[in-house]
Amino acid sequence: ADYHKGFCIEYKNSENSDFFKRIMPVIYSHTFYCWKDYKYFLITKYKDWSCENEWRYWEMEQDTEYVNSPTPTAVYCGAKMSEYNIKQIVKIAKKNSFDVYQIYPAKDRYELDFKEIYKI
Repeated sequence: ADYHKGFCIEYKNSENSDFFKRIMPVIYSHTFYCWKDYKYFLITKYKDWSCENEWRYWEMEQDTEYVNSPTPTAVYCGAKMSEYNIKQIVKIAKKNSFDVYQIYPAKDRYELDFKEIYKI
């Protein structure tokens, strides 16, 4: 996200949580959806990103109750995330017992590789 400056959170989906009822797989397409079709606009990415197998949390209504999210098992930091933000995520990981990795483009193929930053 944000030109590789964002992050992705990994969860173990065996926990019984309403959270998993509210996530949807991203649609990878060559078609660009306009803002009027906002649901598809928010969950659609260009087909070349399909290797990410991304899912997104989707709240259908504006005034709903808070949903407890499950405990993260890992956070994947973008290749261009600032050192400051990575350090902040590692601090949180140490307190909450989850792994932290940094994602970077592979040098010899059109895929992403991972570097371990913090392991519980």
